[in-house]
Amino acid sequence: MLIPNNELIKWVQFQSNRANARNHKHIRETIDTFQHTGIVADSNSESSKRIQNIVSSHRTIITEKAYMELSEVVIFGIDSPYCDAFPIPSNNIPKIIIFDGLLYLIRFYVDLIITLDLLESSNIKDTIKVSGEELPFSLAMSLAGHVILTEGIDNDHQSLGLANALGENARVRAERGYSAAALFYVLHELGHLSCGHLNNGFISERLSIEPAIDQDINNKQLMEFEADTYALNSIQSSVRNPIISSVIFALAPFAFLETFRGGLNKGHPLTVNRIAALADHIVFHDEPELASALQNIVESEVNRFNRLSDSRLANGGNIQYRIQENMSLKEAYSTMKDVGYYIKTKFGQLDFS
Repeated sequence: MLIPNNELIKWVQFQSNRANARNHKHIRETIDTFQHTGIVADSNSESSKRIQNIVSSHRTIITEKAYMELSEVVIFGIDSPYCDAFPIPSNNIPKIIIFDGLLYLIRFYVDLIITLDLLESSNIKDTIKVSGEELPFSLAMSLAGHVILTEGIDNDHQSLGLANALGENARVRAERGYSAAALFYVLHELGHLSCGHLNNGFISERLSIEPAIDQDINNKQLMEFEADTYALNSIQSSVRNPIISSVIFALAPFAFLETFRGGLNKGHPLTVNRIAALADHIVFHDEPELASALQNIVESEVNRFNRLSDSRLANGGNIQYRIQENMSLKEAYSTMKDVGYYIKTKFGQLDFS
C-alpha cells in the first residue's frame, strides 16, 4: 500500500499546526525536501518492514484488544530523518506513520545510556582532554551525547551509532529497550485512533491528571495522556512492569530537550508530566527496587526541569546554549569518536557480566 507524496505532505503540514513557532521553519524545510524528492510511504519498504517486524515480534506481550485493533491498521515506516510519528484516520484503512528520525533518536539514546552505565561501572581512571580540560571518559561521552541529541532534533542528522562499543549481552539489552520503546510509539498512535482523537476530539475516558510540573492541561494535551495510558494498558499486565524502563527510554530524550527549550509541541503536555503520569499507572507488587528506580527517574526529571526554570524564563524559554557551553557540536562528534576508539583499544567492547 502506498501513501502518495501529496497526501504525505498534507499530513506533515497538519502536524505543523501543533508545533511551536520555532519548529515551523524546520517542518517547512522537511516539506520542501519531500516535494523535491517525491518521497512516498510504502508499506512494503525496508523502513516499513522494520517497524512492522518490531510489532509482530512483540505479539505475545500485546493485549488481545490492542492486537485486533492493530490488525486493522497499516503501519508505515518512512526512510526520512524527520523525527515524528502520527496516525491517519480513515473510514477504509487507518494508518500509522513512524519516521526513521524518531527511531534513530531512540536508538542513539538507548545505546548512549547503556554505554554510560557500563563506562561508569568499569571504574575507569583515564581521562580525555575536552576544550583543554581533562574529563573522565563517561562525563565526556555524556556531554557529547547530549549535544548531539539536541542538534539532531533540529537538523535531522542521523546520530552516531554506538552499538559497536557494546558486547553481545549489552547489544541484546539495547535492542530490547529500543524495540519496546518503538512499540510504545506505535501503540500511542493506535490510542489516538482507538479513542477517536483525530475524528471528533472524543475523550473516551476522562483522566484525572495532576501535573508534576505546573501546567494548564487543555483537551488536546489530555488526549496525549490518554494515548499514553492506552499504550501502557495495551501491554500485558504480566510484563508491563519489566518493560517500563523502555517506555521511559521512549520519552526521556524529549524530557531532556524540554528542560533546555521548554515545551516542544503546543499540542502535547510537557514530557516530564507524561512520564510522571505513566509512573502513576504502574502498580508494583513486591518489587520495591523497581518502584524506587522509577520514582528516582521521575524525581530526577522534575528536579532538573525546575532547577533551570528561572534561567529558561529569563531567556524566552530557550537555554539550549547551556548544553554547548562546555562542548561545541564539532567537538562532540570528535569526542564520541575518541571515546569509541578508547573503548575499542582498552576493552574491545563493553558488556554486562
